[in-house]
Amino acid sequence: MLEKLQEMLAKPSRLCAGVMSGTSLDGLDIAICRIHGSGTRTRMELVHFETQDYAKKDRQRLLRACAPDTSDVAQICALNKWLGVHIGNGVVKAMENAKLPLCELDFVASHGQTVYHMPEIGATLQIGEGADIAALTGAFTVSDFRVADMAYGGQGAPLASFFDYLMCRSEEKARVLINTGGIANLTALPAGANIDDVMAFDTGPANVLIDNLMKLRTNGALACDRDGALAASGRVCEAFLQTMAQEDPFLPAAPPKTTGRELYTCDYAKRLLLRGESMGLGFEDILATVTDYSAYCVAYAVERFVPFAADEFYQTGGGYHNLFFRQCMEKRLKKPMLSISALGVDGDAKEACFFAIFGNEFLHGQFNNAKSATGARRNVVMGKLSLPSVGL
Repeated sequence: MLEKLQEMLAKPSRLCAGVMSGTSLDGLDIAICRIHGSGTRTRMELVHFETQDYAKKDRQRLLRACAPDTSDVAQICALNKWLGVHIGNGVVKAMENAKLPLCELDFVASHGQTVYHMPEIGATLQIGEGADIAALTGAFTVSDFRVADMAYGGQGAPLASFFDYLMCRSEEKARVLINTGGIANLTALPAGANIDDVMAFDTGPANVLIDNLMKLRTNGALACDRDGALAASGRVCEAFLQTMAQEDPFLPAAPPKTTGRELYTCDYAKRLLLRGESMGLGFEDILATVTDYSAYCVAYAVERFVPFAADEFYQTGGGYHNLFFRQCMEKRLKKPMLSISALGVDGDAKEACFFAIFGNEFLHGQFNNAKSATGARRNVVMGKLSLPSVGL
C-alpha cells in the first residue's frame, strides 16, 4: 500500500476530490481537482464542481447533533457513520457526473461536518468517517484536519488562510479575502507576504443569524433570504445594531479567534427577533439590521485588527450571492467586493478546493496550516489517513 502511495505522489499531477460540509449545512460541496506540485509550486485545475443538497430530514438530523440540548452520543456515533457513507457515495456520483472513471481518483480530502468546536480548551469534533469514504471510493482519504493544529496550541481555524496564501497572494497588492458562509472569516495578505505574514480569523456571523431568522419567521419553510430580497425591503435600525454590538462577546475579542453556531444559535436569533419587536421594528427591518450587522462585524475587524490598508477586498461564500449583504459590505468597507474568480479561483468551489490542497500537502508530508492565523506554536501537518483495502 505504501508503494501505491509513493507511485501516486510521483505522478506529474494527481486527481482528487475535495469535500466540504459547512456551518450553513446546505449540503456537500465536492470539487474534483487536478493538482500539480506542492507547496508554493502548487498549481490547481478545477475539473468539476457540484453541490449535493442535503435532504431536509438529514439537515435536521445534523442540526440536532450540533446542539447540546438535542444531541447524544448514540446519535453522533450513528451520524459519523452515515455521513462517511454519504460523502463516499457523493464523491462516486460527482466522478460519474464529471464523466471520469472512479479508478482514476487518487485521493479524497474531506473536512466532514463540525459538530462542536471548543477552541478555548483545544477541542473540536468533525464527523464523517474517513474509512467509509476510502472503502466506497477506493482512494486514499485524508480527513479530520483541525485537531492537529489544536494539538499544538492552535484554534484549528480559520484554515482558508493557507490556501489563500498559496493561490491568492500578490507581490504588489495588499488583499483581504472575506469568506461569508454561516460564519464570516477573513484572510489578510500584505503585498509580498510570506506564510508567517498571513493573518486570519473569524469576524462573527455571516449567514447563520439571517438563516435562523428566516426559519423562525416561516416555521422552517424557508432556510435563507434568497438574494437578500426581504432584507432589502426593510430599513437598518442603527440603535438596534449598536445594541447587538454591545452585547456580542465575540466582536471585541482579539485574534487569533474562532467561533461558530455554538455562540450564534437559533436561541440567539430568537432573542434578537424579540428585541427588535420590542423596539417596534417589523420583521423586514430586523432582518435588514441583522444582515448589516454581519457586515459591521467584518468592517470592525478590518479597522481594528488588520495592520495595513487593503488595496482589494474579495468576498466568497454564500454571502456573496446575497446582494443586500454585499452592498452592506461595500458601504461599510468603502470598497467594492470583488469576485475571487478574478484570481482564478471559483468562489463557490473554494472551500472544497482548499481541502483538496490540504490533502495534497498532507500526503507530501508538508505542513498545511498558517500558524500566524490559527495561533499554533509551529507548522503542522494536519489530517488523518484512511487507506483503501483494494488490490491486496
